[in-house]
Amino acid sequence: MPITITNESIYGKPQSVEPARIQVTPPQPEVDPFLPAIEAVQKAGDSLTKEKALLDLTNQYGEFESQKMKQFHDMAYGRFGVSGLERQLKFSEQKDRSHPMWLQYQTDSEETARARAMYDKSLSLAESHIRELAASDPDITRTKTRIGAFMKTQERLLNTMLQKEGIQNEKVDQITSVLNNDNLAAVQAIYPQITDQQELKLRAAQLITNPKFRDEASVIMDPSAKPQDFLTAAVHGVSMAVPYVLQRQSALTGQD
Repeated sequence: MPITITNESIYGKPQSVEPARIQVTPPQPEVDPFLPAIEAVQKAGDSLTKEKALLDLTNQYGEFESQKMKQFHDMAYGRFGVSGLERQLKFSEQKDRSHPMWLQYQTDSEETARARAMYDKSLSLAESHIRELAASDPDITRTKTRIGAFMKTQERLLNTMLQKEGIQNEKVDQITSVLNNDNLAAVQAIYPQITDQQELKLRAAQLITNPKFRDEASVIMDPSAKPQDFLTAAVHGVSMAVPYVLQRQSALTGQD
């Protein structure tokens, strides 16, 4: 009888192999960095606590926007070569000043004039690009709208609390009568959603009379203090001076 040789007789019956299982990791939910501060505002049961929580939220948003603007600054300055052109300009200026005829003419050489024109153009393009990036960034737009709407609602609730806890308008006018425009501008920077002048004075009166905020607000509520004093206070960690300083910097640089 002939013998039939098959693959099975040589290698054995093939073993069934279970297909490998692919492990799918579910996406992690996005963490909202503002949620703890928002919840602190919502849970505040009195004006003192709510006011402090709103200030913390305002400062957190200011830091968020500053970080974004720094990113845009670095991107724009890198794209248009601002730093390199600035170095070239300074080098050319030093060459001019080392020339024996510098003291007589004190003006740019042709090389320096070209370097200056290139630097000025790149700087202008970079600053314009920064504004474009900020205006078109969906993260800034979404966060600004969300936090702004929340702050507006909470400011109304805080105003109701303050009225119930009671500082009369006459007393507010008396307390705030010594404040100057810089003082009120600093308060406005802390509470950017407030448009009513009397309500703004009410916040200023709270900062002056409230023991919880009196020390922190002492510089921005000092009628003799100058904007430079606010900057010094912000650098040394006085959080209530930070919104005013950031607002002035934005105004000077043209960045919102």
